[in-house]
Amino acid sequence: MLTFSPDRQMRLAIVLLSLEAVATVSLHANMAAPFVEGTLSASPFVSQFVDITQENIHIEIGKDFKQATYSIKYHINANRSGTQIPLLFFASDYQKDFEVFIDEEAIDLLDVPDNFNRLEGRPISDFEYLFETDYKGSTTDRISLMTSATSGYSLALTDLKYFEVDLPEGNHAISVRYIASAWTDLSGYINTYSFRYVLSPAAYWKSFGILNITIDASSFDGELTTNIGNSSHGGLSEAESWRFDSIPVESLMITYVPQISTLARTLIWLSPAGIVLIILLFIGLINASFIIAHRKKNPDEKSNELVTFSSLLSPFIILFLIASANDWIWKAIGEHASYYGGYGTLFGVVIFVPTLSIIYIGTIRAIDKYYKNKFML
Repeated sequence: MLTFSPDRQMRLAIVLLSLEAVATVSLHANMAAPFVEGTLSASPFVSQFVDITQENIHIEIGKDFKQATYSIKYHINANRSGTQIPLLFFASDYQKDFEVFIDEEAIDLLDVPDNFNRLEGRPISDFEYLFETDYKGSTTDRISLMTSATSGYSLALTDLKYFEVDLPEGNHAISVRYIASAWTDLSGYINTYSFRYVLSPAAYWKSFGILNITIDASSFDGELTTNIGNSSHGGLSEAESWRFDSIPVESLMITYVPQISTLARTLIWLSPAGIVLIILLFIGLINASFIIAHRKKNPDEKSNELVTFSSLLSPFIILFLIASANDWIWKAIGEHASYYGGYGTLFGVVIFVPTLSIIYIGTIRAIDKYYKNKFML
């Protein structure tokens, strides 16, 4: 029978383990950014000749939280009469049509064409006060859209939508309606879903009147949260409303985190490292009992075959446990499991696998040596 000295057993095990670990880490090294983007839309950018006196946002959540209907009304005051572009809209990845109404009459919404990049002499020049400047201090054709205090987008004119209308001076109501898709955050073990609406463009408005937000979740059974505090009724189960006289946040978020079983929560709490250690301890106790029994029957045997076999097999057992731990967590979570979540933990565990193998092999060798001396007395 082919046998190895204890030192060669350990060296061979670690070499095999290292090769497998490198393959495992390489397999998951190029994971993409863990987000599935949904609809991103925002309060409008306003012409210098228009004031928005009130914004009413009504968001109706779909029954499966995959889509929501946004119905938004802007009460404006036009400071001059004539053909003009009162508002610029930003909305991406929405479903079906982006409907616009002025004083209850439908109007076509258009993409800003490339030739609008030349601001001078064009109706778009009414928005020039919004545009960024370059390092030379010259005006560009870009507008900042902040989604938080420290991050956002630099939008080109061609990212925006507009309508041009002969608008009399005075008060008007502009309504928009579209169907939004949910965002999916895959960064954790559980998918987190959200709808978003960026409020930060209101910071450019010459005056900020009243902001009314209504979220109707009556068709959805799950528990939702928002980042704008408690509603007027303190919950978010039916149609709940908020009223503000200033911008509450840069970006409104309505978030849904699915409920999971106690088993899934326990496995996530343990993490792959904890799962591996617990199972490895259990296997080690069984392994040690067989080694002790074998040594008791063969106290004079120079090399314990069980120790040799265990030393060669243990790295593969550890790797199998590591590869399986995340699968066990994902299966326990079910349909809302994020298959991105856990790879950071997995990488960390792989780094320490050689240490675990050395400790495991060293421990069973020490047990065998102790009982060999004990039973030879």
